[in-house]
Amino acid sequence: MPLKGTDSKALVCQVGAGRQRPLLDALIILRMAELDSIIHQPVRLQIMAALSELTESKEVDFTFLRTKLALTDGNLGAHLITLEGAGYLKIKKTFVGRRPKTFLAITAQGRQAFDAHVAALEAIIKPGGGK
Repeated sequence: MPLKGTDSKALVCQVGAGRQRPLLDALIILRMAELDSIIHQPVRLQIMAALSELTESKEVDFTFLRTKLALTDGNLGAHLITLEGAGYLKIKKTFVGRRPKTFLAITAQGRQAFDAHVAALEAIIKPGGGK
């Protein structure tokens, strides 16, 4: 099933003088079904891409991520709650001195979901392994 709002007719590939490749079209639609609807949203995709660069036990500060992605506190916070609810990241709230600090880290489940999402995107972009 393609992403909501995707018209499968728009995915038909043209070859040469107007010939269509319905098999390739079907493969693309199948690959689109592999996309993770939680990660696919552009801001969440950026968050997951940033967090996936962290090594296993590392975390990033909320303020750093907010600045790097040019988001508001509320926008970033809402997307983090969605990702945390899916089990894709963990949020740790603590105090440094008297100031509250929020740290974020990708979970093993989140890393696996992100890698699968990227693989599905690559399969859509380069069907047949880039041939």
